[in-house]
Amino acid sequence: MTLIRLKFKILVLVFLLSNSLSAQDYDEKRISSLIDSINNDDLVGTCKYVWTIELDKEARAAMELIEIGRLVSNDLIDALSNPRKGIIAHYILSKTWFERMGISSEYRATSEVAFTMNELQFIQGSNEFIVESSELTDRQIYWKFYLRNKLGDH
Repeated sequence: MTLIRLKFKILVLVFLLSNSLSAQDYDEKRISSLIDSINNDDLVGTCKYVWTIELDKEARAAMELIEIGRLVSNDLIDALSNPRKGIIAHYILSKTWFERMGISSEYRATSEVAFTMNELQFIQGSNEFIVESSELTDRQIYWKFYLRNKLGDH
């Protein structure tokens, strides 16, 4: 391992520990409970000149997971494969790891809105978000590799 790579890993570790609450502040049961509580209904599609996605004001578990920060990243990986939790899990990971949320949308004649949020494609129907399992699988693979690159093998 080169010295630069070792320094980078140390900097990432220091950043992770200083940029979010410590692991001691949240035990695994609490994190698991929060992840059990989230679902795609925690997101709201809204039109502000263009259609966008926002976190519902009542989505307390999702807000807390975002506040905890990067410490919950690996715990959210399994939620990505769940069609009821995959979109919100991707949203939380994106909010945690990226400075900007890349969202594009297309309003369809069927009154549906098609979204792409940081490469995840899904549709907002009349009462729910719809995502194909292949999309969630692709994002799950992406996040596993992304986190492995950022955090190393853990």
